[in-house]
Amino acid sequence: MGAGVLLIAVPNASAVQDAPIDRDLAAFVLAYRDRMPRTENSGAYHWDEDSEDDVATMIAAFRRANRGTRPDRLRATAELREFGYNLEWVRDTVSDRRYLVASEQEPCARCWGLYILRYEGEPAEANVAVEVPHPFHDTFSEELGVELFRAVDAKMFAMAGTHRYANGREDPVADMARSYTSLFHKIHTNFTTEDTHVVQVHGFSARPDYPEAVLSNGTAEPGPAQEELAGLMNAAGISTDLFDGSNYPDLGATINPQGRHTNGKGGTFYHLETVYPVRSDAGRRLAVIAAFAGALHSD
Repeated sequence: MGAGVLLIAVPNASAVQDAPIDRDLAAFVLAYRDRMPRTENSGAYHWDEDSEDDVATMIAAFRRANRGTRPDRLRATAELREFGYNLEWVRDTVSDRRYLVASEQEPCARCWGLYILRYEGEPAEANVAVEVPHPFHDTFSEELGVELFRAVDAKMFAMAGTHRYANGREDPVADMARSYTSLFHKIHTNFTTEDTHVVQVHGFSARPDYPEAVLSNGTAEPGPAQEELAGLMNAAGISTDLFDGSNYPDLGATINPQGRHTNGKGGTFYHLETVYPVRSDAGRRLAVIAAFAGALHSD
């Protein structure tokens, strides 16, 4: 869909969602993940000359929905439907919190991802955004991400819609940790502020002389927030070190668009890389989450 006039059909009153849908939010996210295109070279991620304009229109709809009024939510629902997205008002049956959940209709035509915004009369307890840019490639990053999102009562969750190499290793268009134009990045820039703690969950393969977790803020100088989290993770039995500009150079995230944006506006960015034995173990994921919660509330 390109630029031009967008005609919106507002739902009839009988079709209006007057109450939130009850769902186990984490289970929904993981089930949705399981149905996404998961392999390299699938060609699943679709981007063309009209996509940037489409993203801008979709972001306007997200912002409208997030105002918290029923008419705005209904209009945004109709707008996003024109782009192949379902926008649902959901009550998480585990936390009893309300959210706006935007998921691409299946099978995905563009595979631009899944997005969740806290949707309550009062804001989320924590000004935290959790991002999962590499589903499938960084296995179990999705579990760690959505569990962290729920546990700390974060305000935003973003998960990419396909494998980072869906369009090949030579074409980074599907890699959300490299894209400045994607819906993933624009959700990030529009729904984080200078006060937001942005946690981006990644995974790497265990290797000699590396710890189980490497933490970076996307620069060569880790800050107090990253130091606090690393200390708490080490105390929890997860060997963790900080990227300092020279060690672990492939895990420093110095060219990460979301990190650059967060640092540029004075926010706090945590690029969290963990090995498979940490990500795949529910108890060790819980230890990571508890460490982050402790660091977040250490003040």
